Amino acid sequence: MIRFLIQIFILLFVPQSLALACTVCFGDPNSPLTQSVGWGIWVMIGFIGVVLSLFALLFLNFRRRMKKHASLFAAGGRL
Repeated sequence: MIRFLIQIFILLFVPQSLALACTVCFGDPNSPLTQSVGWGIWVMIGFIGVVLSLFALLFLNFRRRMKKHASLFAAGGRL
């Protein structure tokens, strides 16, 4: 409870000038630093997309193999 009250006190009574954005967020959109941060975000989104796509392909492969083995089992074949 004390921690919560301290946080409320800080939010209400600390000057807002201390909460200005950093140079990346507040700076020039054409600066190399801002552009590299943008490219870094796109690279991370690309990695996540690749991982999720491979995960989906894994389950599609499981489904395909399950159907193949189910048809063999239904026909009386051995697994």
